[in-house]
Amino acid sequence: MRPNNNQSFPFPLWLANFLKNQRTSQKNSDRGFSLLEVLIGMLIISIAVTAITPTLLLGAATRIQNRRAEQAFNIAREQVQQIKILLDNGPTENQTASEWNNQLPPQASITNKDDIKEVNAPGSTCSTNCNADQFLKKGDFLIQTFRNPGVQDGDGRITAFKMGVRVYYISAENQNNLETTKARLTLTSGEGTNLQQFPLAVIYTELSLSDSPDALDEYRTLLER
Repeated sequence: MRPNNNQSFPFPLWLANFLKNQRTSQKNSDRGFSLLEVLIGMLIISIAVTAITPTLLLGAATRIQNRRAEQAFNIAREQVQQIKILLDNGPTENQTASEWNNQLPPQASITNKDDIKEVNAPGSTCSTNCNADQFLKKGDFLIQTFRNPGVQDGDGRITAFKMGVRVYYISAENQNNLETTKARLTLTSGEGTNLQQFPLAVIYTELSLSDSPDALDEYRTLLER
């Protein structure tokens, strides 16, 4: 008897089950391998983040410190510039010596040949009419401005003097044993003692009243002290 070509033979059940199990096993294998890859990737990322985080924090803190130092220097320079403008304009016609002298930075107590660098660090904060041993709070900074006794003209006006400005960061407020030398800026991960005890900006300069008839002699006298 010739077989019917249109008749389909049944696919062996055992072979169908075998192929089905193989496909399921392959899918499970692929799924497990992908999960392993994810875990390894997460581990590598964690190690990389852990390694670079201290460096990032160090760089950020150092940039903040340098920016604060730049701001402090600009503040110190502004203080000097204000007094220069005052000296360039000179006293008014009816201004007394006392009124003129009171516009200048406060006089510091100096014992060693008028060495203005040896003026003590500030000990307290003030809002107005600060003494030489106080600092004025301005935003996040503390400003100490002072001068030596200077040279006076015949009317008692101070016409030439040495001026000093120190600018500390706000964290120096209420700190003991403040330093007077400029802070050394180094790599840092925080404020440290630099911003707590040392000034971020220090300026010492000599100034004189330029339109005084004896300005040159008075300035020479100032430098000799």
